[in-house]
Amino acid sequence: SDVAGTTTVAGTLHAGTGAINLRGAVAVNNGGELKMLTGASAPTVRLGNGAAAGVLTVANGGKLTASGSPRPTLTRQGTANYALTVRTGATVNLGGLIVDYPDANGLSIADGATVTAIDSCGFTNGTGVTTYLKLGLTSGSYTFSLCEFDVNCQYNVGAPAGTLAVTMSNAGGAKGADPNGEAND
Repeated sequence: SDVAGTTTVAGTLHAGTGAINLRGAVAVNNGGELKMLTGASAPTVRLGNGAAAGVLTVANGGKLTASGSPRPTLTRQGTANYALTVRTGATVNLGGLIVDYPDANGLSIADGATVTAIDSCGFTNGTGVTTYLKLGLTSGSYTFSLCEFDVNCQYNVGAPAGTLAVTMSNAGGAKGADPNGEAND
């Protein structure tokens, strides 16, 4: 499928098992859900339009859900890396996802978002200053398992200093086990 212009998700957008090109900004609004679940094959969602960067925003009350093996892929359509933002009040539940070619903020999750899981995720092809998983959460305790981070980032995980506790269990890739790959702002 190929969708030009803005995409607003108010119900469920199920990516199926093929490729979807979303060439405009994508907003997953209150009550909406973007589902990327592997069935017979893994879905691929491409964001942006050539040199124009894509934007995927999960708003208050929206959900981003992905899982499966092989893992679904979120990537760019063209040459510009995309923004991936989960706002306050939104939910992210990732049991498997390749985040390929994100912008400098990687997967950016705001304080007040609900994080059900970020497991079995691969982060690839960011820019040299990328933080692949940028947590704005200020409190709580989270364990993320089996995530992989390639060498194309400055930090694998970034979070504000404070009472937030993040454990990366069995992280892999060039930056997965790098003790200098994590940052507290």
